[in-house]
Amino acid sequence: MLSARMFFNSVVEFYLQIIVVNHKRDNALDIIRMKYLMKDVKDSKLDYLMNLSRKAWTIWILYIILVTTLAFVANIVTINGTFIFDDREALVKNADVNNLRTPITSLFVHDFWGKNISSPESHKSYRPITIIALRLQHHLFGSLNPKSFHKFNIGLHVLNSLMCLGVTATIWGKTEKHKEGILLASSLFAVHPIHTETVASVVGQADMLYTMFSLLGFLIYHYGLMANKNNKGNTFLRNVNCLLVVSMLTVLSTFSKEQGITTMVTIFYLLFRIFFMVAITLLLLTFRLKLMIKQPVFNKEDNPHSFVDNFLLRVVNYSYIYWLNTWLLLDPWWLCCDWSYDCIPILNSPWNFRTLAALSFWILIVMMSYRILLFRNTSMARKISLSLIFWIVPFTPASNMFFRVGFVIAERNLYLPSLGFCIAISLGFCILRESHPHRSQILKTAAVCLTFVFIVRSHQRNKDWLDGKRLFHSGLKVCPNNAKLYFNIAVGYLHHKEYKSAKNYFSETVRKYPEFVSAYTGLGQCYMNLENYTKAEYYYQIATNISSQMDREDVLWNLCYVKFKLKKMEEAEHCINTLIHNYPLSAYKAYYGLAEIYYYNGEKQKALQAWMKAIELNSTDSAAWESVVAYLHHLNRRKESEEVFLRALNHVTEPTSLQNIWARLHQKEHHPLGESRLKKR
Repeated sequence: MLSARMFFNSVVEFYLQIIVVNHKRDNALDIIRMKYLMKDVKDSKLDYLMNLSRKAWTIWILYIILVTTLAFVANIVTINGTFIFDDREALVKNADVNNLRTPITSLFVHDFWGKNISSPESHKSYRPITIIALRLQHHLFGSLNPKSFHKFNIGLHVLNSLMCLGVTATIWGKTEKHKEGILLASSLFAVHPIHTETVASVVGQADMLYTMFSLLGFLIYHYGLMANKNNKGNTFLRNVNCLLVVSMLTVLSTFSKEQGITTMVTIFYLLFRIFFMVAITLLLLTFRLKLMIKQPVFNKEDNPHSFVDNFLLRVVNYSYIYWLNTWLLLDPWWLCCDWSYDCIPILNSPWNFRTLAALSFWILIVMMSYRILLFRNTSMARKISLSLIFWIVPFTPASNMFFRVGFVIAERNLYLPSLGFCIAISLGFCILRESHPHRSQILKTAAVCLTFVFIVRSHQRNKDWLDGKRLFHSGLKVCPNNAKLYFNIAVGYLHHKEYKSAKNYFSETVRKYPEFVSAYTGLGQCYMNLENYTKAEYYYQIATNISSQMDREDVLWNLCYVKFKLKKMEEAEHCINTLIHNYPLSAYKAYYGLAEIYYYNGEKQKALQAWMKAIELNSTDSAAWESVVAYLHHLNRRKESEEVFLRALNHVTEPTSLQNIWARLHQKEHHPLGESRLKKR
């Protein structure tokens, strides 16, 4: 879409700003531009290359190599990671990614987690581009191999770190003395520990993809306009081409992750073709709000601060969270994979000392804004403005300002905002160098030390993300009151059949948060596996009493099984009937379970009726057919048994098990039913 001449002109201007460092810049730029405008593209390219010194090329190549190396070294540990935390929901359990037979059209009507976007259970996270990218990786890698996905993540982060060189170059412009600032900002972005969650988790690709499209759109728009300023001819066509490309990148960014819509705001600052950009932004915003007309339902525990009734206190709580996000960028030692529940206590009074921290955030914003006004129309104001834009604007959709979000703090949401922070740090570095030239070496040493500390911290944090047990234990050091972290640790122990350890962490979960339904269910499972059915019944009963209608089904199944084991047949029957009445979609399994209870309670005619009812509801599953065939054979009603068997063969989708039952019945007289039929769920 862009003409070859316009594209090359943009590249020329881009490199001229960054790497022509040993010429007197004004004279060099005038000479090269004049020669470029007088010759065709081929000649000007040759002339451009001839005018670049070996030193200039060396510096620029060294910058690229250094930033690439830093980004890779800081995150190399993640290659050995597994699918962790949200990765399982987004990849392993998401048919849009793991099932290549799923129609591509489904990707555009489902949310990020594979649910229909119009479903009340959907979180409205519409990211089809990210899902397409993950699906393509699955296709290319041939399987859901964690190592391959993690390598791709590192590659994306390296690419974004390199684009930061271009972005910071546009902010510093043509000032040679600030070239260290360009390198510092890009290096800090490459190694910042706040990025570990984004790079170490596969779901972090959404953040890296929207960042990639956003930065690319910013660079193309900036240098496209600069090329039009310096060239004569049909600038209108070039402008249209540039706008179309940037608009396409903005759409890709928005459909990679919701924050991508903020790409337009960074472009607004360039003050060109603003009407067109406003139109595109409004269209995207309208589409996004249409998805959000029916707000997703979030639990209070996920984001308790957004449920504060008093408006003033809610603002204070939000401000404190903004300050915490800023502090994590300044001091990325206090990192946690989950900040929900009581991790950050709610501010119930404006007179709490933490209100000072919330106030300090706004003081910082006001000071930077005042600096912009004080030096308006200067390069310094432009640099501060762009650092603020990259810092604040991409964070806005996650700020609870426009709609409630399902988290308190999400470190991966700071991926692009951290670029603005890194630019601000490098600005401070350059200002100090200018005001204290005699301390230049000390400042350089401090910058190198800061980069090294960030690399070490990134290594430490990336190791935490290698497995769930280590990740959640590290979270408890930061958020000891977070019940969800205890629960996740308990689930890990339960998965590895370490029931006593799991029981202890489930108990701690309900101590921290007494209404945690899944923790009571977990305790029931632990005691059931330890064959303490009385205690298992106690905890399942609590879970049933406090669970919502949506979550109660699985709890009831477990409760039925425990009552069956305790020989409380009447209560088990009542429990099954509750399942049949409240969950008609599971009626087949419920009737089958009811038949088991009747059979072992001696009411065999009722058992037969329940089996037949199960067959009526689902004739394709062989389990109920097998029970009827075996039961009739056991009563010496061989002819009826054979008739049922032959009828079953015409209905069941997988007759192997049924045929095996029939063969065994004619080898040895026995009833193949057993209590294992009533499956634990």
